[in-house]
Amino acid sequence: MDTYGYDGLDLDWEDDVDWVLFETFAKELRQAAPGKTLTLPGGAINSNYQTVDPRVVNVTKYVDRFNLMTYYPSTAWAGDGWYSWYNSPLKGAKPTTPVSIEDSLARYNTSGVPKGKLGMGIGFYAIGYQGRITGPNQPTTSGIIVGGDNAYPLSKLYGTGGAYDEKYRFWDCVALEPYLSLPQPDSFGARYVSFEDERSLKTKGDFVRENGYGGTIVWTINEGYVASRTDPNFLMEALRVGFIDPPVTQPVVALPDQTAVPADPDHDGLYEDLNGDGRTDDADVVLYFRQMGWIAANEPVSAFDMNANSRIDFDDIVRLFREI
Repeated sequence: MDTYGYDGLDLDWEDDVDWVLFETFAKELRQAAPGKTLTLPGGAINSNYQTVDPRVVNVTKYVDRFNLMTYYPSTAWAGDGWYSWYNSPLKGAKPTTPVSIEDSLARYNTSGVPKGKLGMGIGFYAIGYQGRITGPNQPTTSGIIVGGDNAYPLSKLYGTGGAYDEKYRFWDCVALEPYLSLPQPDSFGARYVSFEDERSLKTKGDFVRENGYGGTIVWTINEGYVASRTDPNFLMEALRVGFIDPPVTQPVVALPDQTAVPADPDHDGLYEDLNGDGRTDDADVVLYFRQMGWIAANEPVSAFDMNANSRIDFDDIVRLFREI
């Protein structure tokens, strides 16, 4: 590290681990290189049967960051008993979809890993389901998962000729993830496709900030570079805004002729309940349409930027309409 000027090392020993040797190595490496950054990858936790290995917790004492690989194939399965799920779900773990970022991070923290050391994993690739599956939380007895790392990079999904189409994009208010429900199968034979977009990335960043976690890793950055777009690094830009940029401190205020302050019913950082009446419905869409210019001038943009493009526009209204 010193000879070549590296900042640190990632201690990626995943298979057939000798935990006594590994802990000794991490301890001695930390002593020999106190100023270097040491990171350690870890697995997502399947809440149906897995628990945190205390030997892993012991090794984390000597590293700066413990990053969970909370992306497929550690997050979703197909077959009897499993329901269709997401590549990198933020929330929503339950017996039929037993993995989420929120749940895995909490379990490691409860087992002794400080929040500031814990990072989530985000996959810059898509997965899909074959077998008449059209969305999340559907039985997968006859289904199989397709796509994944290298095979279905987000550059392919969003690129020229890719399957992404705004008309078929939906938002899961529980998992806080986007998905496609396509009328015709994509090139992998899937109608249901799980992926990341600007909104999900910023939402993950908000979650990290609000809960005091350490950050994220991405597998892999190059898979999110969409050369055919005018802003080919739009996904990395969303990560920067979500995880790095100073948070917006401008308060949300009541819209003209409204007495209640807008609300964020699903706690994803977006204020879908514009009239503050405790529900999201057509009245909020109409209010957004009528006050779009006022919102852009007087509200924090990030609170009403439904499509996460850092401005207020008609597409935000369309996305809000599609959520109700």
